[in-house]
Amino acid sequence: MNFVTAIRTAFSKYADFNGRASRSEYWWFFLFTFLINMALEIASGLDEPDFLGSLVIAVISIAIVVPSLAVAAR
Repeated sequence: MNFVTAIRTAFSKYADFNGRASRSEYWWFFLFTFLINMALEIASGLDEPDFLGSLVIAVISIAIVVPSLAVAAR
């Protein structure tokens, strides 16, 4: 399973806690979330922290939580 397929699978099965996720799906999704979080942290650190930047980071983080839990549980 490649990077794009793993991300697509994780988001399409975001609420499916049954079955098993392949090892590659888990680690590719973990890498994806890590890179997204690092990019958001770097982008928020370039300017002064503002409400809109914090809101974007919060929304993206919340959107990734459930798929991350589903991939980890499977």
